[in-house]
Amino acid sequence: MPNKERETPLLKACERENAESVALLLKHGAQVNKTCAQSWTALHEAVCRNKMDICEMLVQAGAKVDPRNMYGITPLFSAAQSGQIEALRFLIKNGADINSQANDGATPLYEASKNGHDVIVALLLSQRADANKAAKSGYLPLHIAAQRGNDGIRMFSNVT
Repeated sequence: MPNKERETPLLKACERENAESVALLLKHGAQVNKTCAQSWTALHEAVCRNKMDICEMLVQAGAKVDPRNMYGITPLFSAAQSGQIEALRFLIKNGADINSQANDGATPLYEASKNGHDVIVALLLSQRADANKAAKSGYLPLHIAAQRGNDGIRMFSNVT
């Protein structure tokens, strides 16, 4: 039963990083892809917290790896944005779209570049993320890395 923000017990258990509760809720039929008012899923929550045990349970229970919230943000986008390398690897391994674009046109590579997550930038580039996909602002990941003064700018020399 969701609360007034349409958050389900499963979403709240993921938010609290409670793997035991997640397992119990899934065992009793929790809807793994149910969204809250902002279209956030349990997988979004688990990814943001880099809780790999919970991510694995959710995907095994049928969680979609590319759901979009109201801003067009997927779990992989969230992992890139927040620097969660293990979650990012897991999502890529499970078929997540590395070139998904949020409503503002930003990609996971753009967000990782913006936030100085150089290890994630390197991983995304090694997986053939499109470094030439611009956000609606017209900025490429290279532009935002340069604007922010992030060291990851060197990684773009061979791809743009």
